[in-house]
Amino acid sequence: MKVLILGGCGMMGTEATRDLVTTSTEFSKIVVADIDAARAGALVAQLDDKRLSAIQIDMNDQAALATLMEEFDVV
Repeated sequence: MKVLILGGCGMMGTEATRDLVTTSTEFSKIVVADIDAARAGALVAQLDDKRLSAIQIDMNDQAALATLMEEFDVV
């Protein structure tokens, strides 16, 4: 299963990401999505899990967000 974490670099998103990495084995792909690509990349590097990746997304772009969400099992 693939999971998308929106706002993945905020306080809640960071902890949700950390929790998924440390406790979940059911997700094969965990993507941190945030408007700040550098910050998302830094979180992914810090957590150092092969399932993690980061992408930049503007949550105000509803069309792009809807298209992105279709690729995931859980958002």
